[in-house]
Amino acid sequence: MDLRKLLLAFVLVVTVSLAIQPVHNWTNGSQYKYSPGSATAFTTEGGNVTEVNISQNISTEKWAGIWGNITGNILLGDGTSVFYSWAWSASSGGIICAQPGTSADFDWTSMATTTAGDVDNAFSFNTADVDSATNTLTAACSVTVSGNTVNSVGVTASGFTTCAIEDTATPTTTDLAFCTDISTGTTIFNGQTADYALMLPTNEQAGQAQDYVFWLELS
Repeated sequence: MDLRKLLLAFVLVVTVSLAIQPVHNWTNGSQYKYSPGSATAFTTEGGNVTEVNISQNISTEKWAGIWGNITGNILLGDGTSVFYSWAWSASSGGIICAQPGTSADFDWTSMATTTAGDVDNAFSFNTADVDSATNTLTAACSVTVSGNTVNSVGVTASGFTTCAIEDTATPTTTDLAFCTDISTGTTIFNGQTADYALMLPTNEQAGQAQDYVFWLELS
């Protein structure tokens, strides 16, 4: 066989995919909610007029906070057997994202800047509320996935900046993602250290929960 024909016949096809991948292994610890404590009684009687000045903190129903540590490796293999493995630690960096919903279907090839108004619309938040996305996502931020960078809006809380992005022009909840860079040993709100912390919008209707799926890219 002609050598040129032989070389043309031997073609190695490599499927190229984005480095960011959905997460299928995770565990959660205890969940806590801000509690104002027990009610106290005010006593009065007929004929009294009384000035009562009240001070109270109220838990938000629009946002949830999550934090934790990340472990893993970067592998070359066929899904069941490992061809080669690179040891990874959180000090190497990376990015973690959370997408509302139960399906990991965010289109990373179409990731784009979102607005606080888009988040309010997607979650049916009243923009006038003090804890709306409009009044929360006020920090400038950026998300870099597979070498592509998008500048957007976010919020800095507990030592990390949560950055919001979208994959379509008029997003519903599942068209949004909330991301932060992995940074090892960062001190968070309770004095512990963590590799990441995210502040996520939730369904604010009474008794309703919010699902999220995680995405991870390791550097």
